[in-house]
Amino acid sequence: MIMANPKMGLEIRCTVVDPCADSVSWPDFGQLWFNDKKMQTFIPLSKTNSLNKRPDSSLFLRNELVCGENTIKICELVYSMEEKQNLRIQENQLYMVGLYLVNRLTSKELVSQILSQS
Repeated sequence: MIMANPKMGLEIRCTVVDPCADSVSWPDFGQLWFNDKKMQTFIPLSKTNSLNKRPDSSLFLRNELVCGENTIKICELVYSMEEKQNLRIQENQLYMVGLYLVNRLTSKELVSQILSQS
């Protein structure tokens, strides 16, 4: 089903468990692995960076999927005291990860699909 549709894939989203959190937010310092392949490395902002928050986004996977079982692993990296002093690292955060089967549509395709179902 997924391989037959080039717009279909797996979307991985992560957010910190916090009542004020309203966007994708990966761990400050870590890596995301999918089927033993490193897909993303998360590096915290420096304390001198003017951004309030690192601009994180969801991850869309298609070509990395295999038939049968797929594995995902998120590793938090160990940081030194020097890194902790120079980087914005929040400790003891709890995260939720969601895996979604998605069909990516353009805005025109979405409107057309909604109108055809009305």
